[in-house]
Amino acid sequence: MSLNTKLQTGLIDKASELVITDEDFNILFRNHALDFDDATWAKWTILIGDEVFTENVFEWETTDRITGKYYKSNTYREEHEGKSYLLHHIYDVTDYAELIKDLSKYSRILRNSSDCQSNLIKNLSSHAEDCLPAAVKYFDVDTAVLYLERQDHTERYVMKKGANRPETEILPVGTEYDDEGFTCCCSGKTVTEVSYSLLITEKEEEDHTAFSMLVNEFKFYIENALMQEAIIFESEHDRLTGLFNKGKFIELQETLFDGADSITVYNMDVNYLKRTNDLLGHRAGDLLIKKAADSIKAITGHNTSHDVYGFRTGGDEFIVVAVNKTLPESEEILGDWKAGLDELNRDDGPECIIACGMCHKKAPFSFNEVFSEADNLMYEEKRAIKISRGEDPDGR
Repeated sequence: MSLNTKLQTGLIDKASELVITDEDFNILFRNHALDFDDATWAKWTILIGDEVFTENVFEWETTDRITGKYYKSNTYREEHEGKSYLLHHIYDVTDYAELIKDLSKYSRILRNSSDCQSNLIKNLSSHAEDCLPAAVKYFDVDTAVLYLERQDHTERYVMKKGANRPETEILPVGTEYDDEGFTCCCSGKTVTEVSYSLLITEKEEEDHTAFSMLVNEFKFYIENALMQEAIIFESEHDRLTGLFNKGKFIELQETLFDGADSITVYNMDVNYLKRTNDLLGHRAGDLLIKKAADSIKAITGHNTSHDVYGFRTGGDEFIVVAVNKTLPESEEILGDWKAGLDELNRDDGPECIIACGMCHKKAPFSFNEVFSEADNLMYEEKRAIKISRGEDPDGR
């Protein structure tokens, strides 16, 4: 393409700037299609330097720091009538550069969100607090806190950067905690009536889109975990009492009880359940069953961290199993249970009388034999209770 042709093209193409200079970058011609002055041009050429124009065609980019504009130039070296000229075809690519910048930013956001999502899915569980290490990492904060408010207590989990596991607190319902310096990322309430709140330490405000995408990932994780927890709870617990059911009893026997260093089985049976149902109705019978369960919950607590497990295995049949306890510890548990039952019987409602047989063995033992011995002791006590009350020991 000749100099005249390039010149004509530049004059017609008002979307770009045509600058013709000598080899020293002195301006010989401009069509002034773009908004920069000659002084700005002179600064650009000093920054670019002579060495970049050793080829006949060269592409380069520059920025006008005052206006924030981005420019791209295609430079050609042309010989005309024995003289050498530089033809600079300059385009304003500000919109394109901003688009690339935005795409790069959102690409990083998407990668971070995708990485977070993969991390959470990989560690998806029925424990909502398992999301806290990821919250510290992906929100890039020092501390993340998760509250789970249940019907009878509130759980508070605190995860600090560098810690291996979160700190845990069990709080009374309605406890107010000072979380000054924290921001609530998300909160809600599941269909199982568990309220949750995820808090992180306050930090400088970042891109709202990135923050929102992460929040959605954690909201999904927490609600999914709580739903899993509810499904597992339903499959493992007796609906009326909230104690473990027979299926869970069989599972723990196979996975935990048989391999313990010592085992204590408390075999329990509620007296007079049939009589209560016949005389007062099944609602009164259900209250009796619930009272029996409450006496067991007094020694098993909210969780199984202290290795005492309570089960309802039949209509009026209950089992408590203590793992790796000494005989004195097992007898103390029995005493605590009796005291708790006495306390419950001071309330209104049908009196709950429970026969209990306790058997303690150290390894090696056969769990079935321990259970059978506890069962025999329970029936002996059941008969003794009826005899002491002047009743037929074989009556119901």
